[in-house]
Amino acid sequence: MKVLMVAPKICTPWSEGRKKFFRDLCQATIDRWNVVALITVDDGEHSDLPVVAEEYISKSGWQHLANIRSNLAGAVRKHKPDLVCHFPFGIFSGLRGLANIWSISHVERHCRSIGVPCCTLMYSLTREADNAFYRRALRRVYVNQHGSKRRTVRFGVKLQQADMSRSNSTISVEKNILFMAGLAEEKDERLDYALDVRGLRFLLRAGDRLQKRGYRLIVAIPLLRNKRLRERLANEADNRWSSASIEYCENLPFPDIYRRTHVFAFPYASEELQFVPTSVIEAMHFSVPVILPKLNFLTPFYEVDGRVIAYEKGDIDSFIAQLDLLDNPEYLDVLRTNAAAFVDHEYDIRNSVTDIEALYRANSDWQNR
Repeated sequence: MKVLMVAPKICTPWSEGRKKFFRDLCQATIDRWNVVALITVDDGEHSDLPVVAEEYISKSGWQHLANIRSNLAGAVRKHKPDLVCHFPFGIFSGLRGLANIWSISHVERHCRSIGVPCCTLMYSLTREADNAFYRRALRRVYVNQHGSKRRTVRFGVKLQQADMSRSNSTISVEKNILFMAGLAEEKDERLDYALDVRGLRFLLRAGDRLQKRGYRLIVAIPLLRNKRLRERLANEADNRWSSASIEYCENLPFPDIYRRTHVFAFPYASEELQFVPTSVIEAMHFSVPVILPKLNFLTPFYEVDGRVIAYEKGDIDSFIAQLDLLDNPEYLDVLRTNAAAFVDHEYDIRNSVTDIEALYRANSDWQNR
């Protein structure tokens, strides 16, 4: 099967889930599909994909989408794919959301017009997409296996061999809490996003109380390579960690970062329509306990007891009470075992390959849908 995989902004740093999913799927299909990629790349970054790729340098979000639109027809004519897989952005707020719909619609319309099946895979959907306009515009897309729509694909992650993950000796004895976000653009608005949407501010406010329990905080965000943003975060009014108890990290050395981690915190501060939290999956695979809030889009992780520890969103008392459960070695062992078993089965990248192949075989008339 010849597949044209289309996506904007697939390049270093490999710190975002959608990018990783695209790269992992390319790698997982090398021996099964004849894959060509049509991608855009940030100026100064690179892709290093394991497949043949047409790459177009882009200097803005708008240009990423415009380059996909303007080069799609030529790529389809040249490579004559049996299937086009499209991996759009998941943002649907403001003008960026409308531009995203414009791009998604163009790819789908073009494929239908020439009779080539198109599978649009949404790694994430922000909450703004939950309205009548976007529901109609996105009616043909495929979401993850826990989505409410009938069009689902099991989204996976290429998980490394579990050499380090199953051994208790590899789990940090230091009480390090890891906060990690793959935000690379060195802009204040992206740091604000880490603080107020990804929930870093919540962890900063809990600093004084967590320090008393012997915890340290590691903040790993690529944009912190920017000295000004790093200083801004260190001097944030809500930052209640002493300088000796917080570490700012611009690199995310995978998987070694988990060797230093006692617990992985995913304190997401708001509801999303859909999200595949790659970092949560990786931490669980490497037997690092995960703590996260009780939000609907995270339900698959905490709906069964003993996979993660879940607290009431925005409640520091609840967060600390749940952290205290990790002081029980027996509970900790059960948590590690259950978490690894769940994600290794549910989020294996090979599931994605199988599901996409099944969709292709079952839908010989996609262009009319």
